[in-house]
Amino acid sequence: MKRMLVILLCAVAQGLHASPPEEVRRIIREAVEVRGDPGTLENMERWKRLVPELKAFDRDDKWSVLSAYCEILSERFNDLNPRQLEHIMLSFSSLDGSDLTSYGNQEALDCARRIVREQVKGAGSAYGYLSRKGDARDLDILTGTRRDDLAARVAGTNLVFTDPSLDHLWRSCVPSVTNTGPQGAYVSAILKQFWNTLEVEYHSWEDGRRYPYRDKSKIPDELLTMVVWFDEDGNPVCNVDLSKYGLTMPEIDLPQNVRDEILRRARPEMATASLPSEDEAQRLESVATEPSPLPEQPQTPPKNRIPLWLGILALLAIVGMAVWKQAKRKR
Repeated sequence: MKRMLVILLCAVAQGLHASPPEEVRRIIREAVEVRGDPGTLENMERWKRLVPELKAFDRDDKWSVLSAYCEILSERFNDLNPRQLEHIMLSFSSLDGSDLTSYGNQEALDCARRIVREQVKGAGSAYGYLSRKGDARDLDILTGTRRDDLAARVAGTNLVFTDPSLDHLWRSCVPSVTNTGPQGAYVSAILKQFWNTLEVEYHSWEDGRRYPYRDKSKIPDELLTMVVWFDEDGNPVCNVDLSKYGLTMPEIDLPQNVRDEILRRARPEMATASLPSEDEAQRLESVATEPSPLPEQPQTPPKNRIPLWLGILALLAIVGMAVWKQAKRKR
């Protein structure tokens, strides 16, 4: 029963994200309008007012924000100017592309693919977004270093970027396509552990000044191509013996919604669950009073025989959370 409740909550949450809340839609639409001509005095003032509202969106709002941007692209694709498109693509990159725990928002990725294919002016950030969250399907539409980065990720390499001038500052890691998702956060943390074990060396300038750096080429290929996944209990597992390098699997405090998604994907029966259709809902109402099977007698397909009261309870919980968040934001 508890597992069915988790499945239902995930499905209801996905349904809510499919249509962004009106307040999110209003703020995002105004932001896109303002970015269309950010140089006017009026729009500068409007943008100053919008920034705190945009920053107030927390992690749970992210999918709704991305969906609102995609909605605008669907409606006004040929009417948006380059500044507006760049604003949207930068938002895709910051909200999804730079999030190591994200599997990639497919709606946003499809929008970025369309922009890149049609070579729309103002699409610069779309290339970077696809190189970080795209897959083999995007190799044909990317060029230059963006394509090279994606090709390496498709081949199984976890990319490590450091400061190009000093090379002693850890900048970021872009996990391989296989590691895209929360496992990417573990890959990045493991690589950073090893990075911090590398000897600090020094280069000298002509004027005698010295600066420190670490040699990225000393990271073993085994670590650069390692794969992390999650077992059925949601625990991270790695295909490399980390102890050989004096490393350990890091402990990362992942947000609850990310942990829920890990478990959903780790268990096939949860990944394939969905809400019932209207016809099925009517049938469920007629069997709502049927006794539940005993623990030693697992319920047989179809697996979507969810009591109606359970669906109502889950929906009320989601709505209550949304109302609470809106009230919190207004305070």
